[in-house]
Amino acid sequence: MKRYGLVGYPLGHSFSQKYFSEKFEGLNISHSHTYHVFELESLSDFPDIWDCHPDLEGVNVTIPYKVEIMPFLDEIDVSAAGVKAVNVIKKKGNKLIGYNSDVFGFKQSLDTWLMGVEVEALIFGSGGSSLAAVSYTHLTLPTKRIV
Repeated sequence: MKRYGLVGYPLGHSFSQKYFSEKFEGLNISHSHTYHVFELESLSDFPDIWDCHPDLEGVNVTIPYKVEIMPFLDEIDVSAAGVKAVNVIKKKGNKLIGYNSDVFGFKQSLDTWLMGVEVEALIFGSGGSSLAAVSYTHLTLPTKRIV
């Protein structure tokens, strides 16, 4: 069984488990792939999920841990190093590697929508997603960040 999941707190609002379970069913792999929510009040419990679930292949990371989780990882991919935030962790052998897919997501969403139009961006927040938005916009847009 290949297990995946979501790490964060609180997670009562998350639709990830339903989304990925339906995705696995649609791909006809639900018999071999599962997705779970790992609601952690404290990030100090993060290593325990890997010890308790040796079949865990990777997790998504959400609020409030996208920045704070980095010291728990063995490697940080360049996609996350530049942003200074991790939202995807993959287990490779005995190592945990952190990635950031938010910048790519912003780019895919906004490049099509903006279609070369020059605009200014105002980014509210100070969490990991805002760091990714700032990384994206610094490459393409004049930006102000409100923390």
